[in-house]
Amino acid sequence: MPRVQRLATPRAARCRHVLAIALAMLAAGCVEGRLRAEFLRPDATLLTSPAMHVVLCGTGTGIADPDRAGPCTAVVAGGRLFLVDVGPGGWKGADLAGLPLAGLHAVLLTAFLGEDLSDLGEAMTRSWIAGRDAPLLVYGPQGTADVVEDLVGLYRRDVAMRMAHHDPAVLRADVAGAVAHEFAIAPNGEATVLDEDGLRITAFSVGAVGGVPSIGYRFDWRGRSIVIGGHGKDVAALARVAAGADIIVHEAASPPMIERGIATMLELGRTRTASFSREMLPAHMSPIEVAGAARDAGAGQLVFSRLYPPPNGAIERFAFMRGVRAIFPNAIIGEDGMRFRLDPR
Repeated sequence: MPRVQRLATPRAARCRHVLAIALAMLAAGCVEGRLRAEFLRPDATLLTSPAMHVVLCGTGTGIADPDRAGPCTAVVAGGRLFLVDVGPGGWKGADLAGLPLAGLHAVLLTAFLGEDLSDLGEAMTRSWIAGRDAPLLVYGPQGTADVVEDLVGLYRRDVAMRMAHHDPAVLRADVAGAVAHEFAIAPNGEATVLDEDGLRITAFSVGAVGGVPSIGYRFDWRGRSIVIGGHGKDVAALARVAAGADIIVHEAASPPMIERGIATMLELGRTRTASFSREMLPAHMSPIEVAGAARDAGAGQLVFSRLYPPPNGAIERFAFMRGVRAIFPNAIIGEDGMRFRLDPR
């Protein structure tokens, strides 16, 4: 049978026109709403707050995880924003957490593994675009200057391309890069990173990775303190430096869970991955060891971050925390986006 073509009536045409306009207005409204949320997300009040704030921007490792970005912990104190490590996805986590990225003052590195600094270029570039008004400072042990020099060189063409079509009065080329600040750990296992305007940051050694010191940091501000640990097995050093700390944010690797994982890897013929897992285990504190350090330090709270393996399910959480609270009751597993506020004493 011949196909019947129905001609649109004027009324039907008007209806489609009105519908198209309505859909366009709805779409514009959605776009406007999203942009408003995007632009209003940064919480600039953090920079004027008298309290010290901690935000977990990434609680995972270098292994891809849909629930956790790579290691990244933000501390805001004294009008400055600091990031301890910027692992894969860590910068996005900092952005989504509503941190005032234009106020990024410094990145503090715990080690030179890719999972510690893979987003350092993003931190340098995106904070510049957001409005950072001074070169980004990068603190770390000997070798940090080489890392920063290589990174600035890598992004030199990025800077040139942006400056070619942006107003230099708005996007300042003189603050585009980063400046390295290396410190040497003293015989007592510590080094002063910053001490001004009432804010003190102390670096301390928790061991070494490939012969390079692995670093933790203690922040002291208005009678409150936060300790963020790095890779390493020096439990005594952690307990000493964290004495009286309000919060300890520390990595942990669960030996029973990792050993079970190794067995599964071998069953599946993943000998390469099993070898890596077995070799990394001795370089990390267990949850029990970290809990013991927190107890000996007389800390207020322990938050596990940089988790090996990531305990994302209820059974995994139980296994990861088994025996921990018997040693240190106020211990929790960190989650991306988790926040803590410490008001002055």
